[in-house]
Formats: sequence, structure tokens, C-alpha cells
Amino acid sequence: MIKALIVDDEEKSRITLKSIVSANCPTVQVLELCDSVDAALKAIEAHKPDLIFWILKCLLRMDLVYWRK
Repeated sequence: MIKALIVDDEEKSRITLKSIVSANCPTVQVLELCDSVDAALKAIEAHKPDLIFWILKCLLRMDLVYWRK
């Protein structure tokens, strides 16, 4: 089983993508839906996913978070 996370700041998009993955990818288990960079980082640490569906807009914000540190 492939462990996956979905990261998007839009709830409808997260739910829709999870439905698509669940219906079409029986070997992919979506472990968590994350709505922010902080939630995603915590979920990555906790679950050690094999696959992350990360919407570009959120990924760009992650770059900004790390550049500020």
C-alpha cells in the first residue's frame, strides 16, 4: 500500500482529489488531508508518506516559510 497525503488550502479540492484517488487508485491510502504548510509538515513527520499530492500554491508558500527562517 502506498501512503499518501493531500495538501491544499481549498477544502473542496482536497475532498475531490481524495475521492478521485480512492476511486481510481486502490493501492493508494490517503492518510491525511492538510490545509496548510504547517499541517503538512506535521503530517509528513508523523506518517512518513510515500506520496504527497501538494498543490503548487501551497508549495510556494512553503518556500517562503523556509526562506524566512
